[in-house]
Amino acid sequence: MNMKKNILLIAISLVSANTFAASDKSQLERLESAEERIRYLEQRVQDQNDTIATKQTKGESWADSVEVGGLIEVEAGFSDPENGDSTSDTTVATLELGFAANISDQLSAEVVFLHEEDDTDFEVDVAQFSYAIQDTNWSFVAGQTYVPFGVYETALVSSPLTVDLGETRETALMMSYEDDSISGAFYIFNGTNKDGGEDKINNWGTNFAYSNDVVSLGLGYINDLGDSGTVEGELGSNTVTGYTAGITASMVVNAGDFTIIAEQVSAESSFSDAPLAGEQPKARNFEVGYGLTLGSKPATIAVAFQSTDEASNLELPEDKTLVGWNVDISDNIGLGFELSKEEDYANNKSNSFVAQVAVSF
Repeated sequence: MNMKKNILLIAISLVSANTFAASDKSQLERLESAEERIRYLEQRVQDQNDTIATKQTKGESWADSVEVGGLIEVEAGFSDPENGDSTSDTTVATLELGFAANISDQLSAEVVFLHEEDDTDFEVDVAQFSYAIQDTNWSFVAGQTYVPFGVYETALVSSPLTVDLGETRETALMMSYEDDSISGAFYIFNGTNKDGGEDKINNWGTNFAYSNDVVSLGLGYINDLGDSGTVEGELGSNTVTGYTAGITASMVVNAGDFTIIAEQVSAESSFSDAPLAGEQPKARNFEVGYGLTLGSKPATIAVAFQSTDEASNLELPEDKTLVGWNVDISDNIGLGFELSKEEDYANNKSNSFVAQVAVSF
């Protein structure tokens, strides 16, 4: 994650920062639910990837500008449901390997491979190129990527429930804009769901963001929320009777040592196709994090309150409360711990604990 949410993609996007402004997403996969996918790494990994990006130097050929980065996350977890037997396990929750190249001053390319034990076989997760339009703030991006729908910020080990509802990977064509405080994008793609069986490029989305030193605000729209990874898998059939649009809004406030995160992902209307017919799912995340120093190591303590509406058929909990902390052992090693309590739509409760070691390189 499935927290998600930043991600090796952030690292390779930073390598090509002059040619493509990728959205800042940080989230990690949780052990107890294979449905939650990581997209965005915690701040400790993002900082290390910043270091990797700044070390890049341009040689006489594009091959001299190729950078390689990776992430390995090992997790140990325990789950104790109210109704049922407790379980525990250790997994290689995430293995990511990314390559980035500045082919020219305007052209860059990024490839990310991903493996998640018990969830995702080793596969090409992202494959895209970016072309910066000279003397402008505009870039053109093409390839398989996670479209900029949702921010999914978190300081916890597991990704927020908003990831499960909204995260969407597609082969898309995108125009993006970024200046010092404003960014936005418009993208088109041929989604997995076919309205009336038509196999055409008739899916699209857009986002807008404003940020300064204190606050970041984001709005996003996609014309088919059914193309998100979780919803698409639940619908089963690729032929739908109509698209159900999705809307997302987010706010991140940095107030001294405190970080406040609020985000909602929602279907614009009810779905028409089974098993979601008549349902209008929503997911929310509200999180407060506090940065401190343990010894000489930077650390974060965070608590989150998450909830969903009309998402029982997506197998998402109705309510979830999490508390956790993480500490940077070094630039390349981070430790994270998390306690969570969730309740489903049948009022069944479950308690979980997960510990994670993350190594970036």
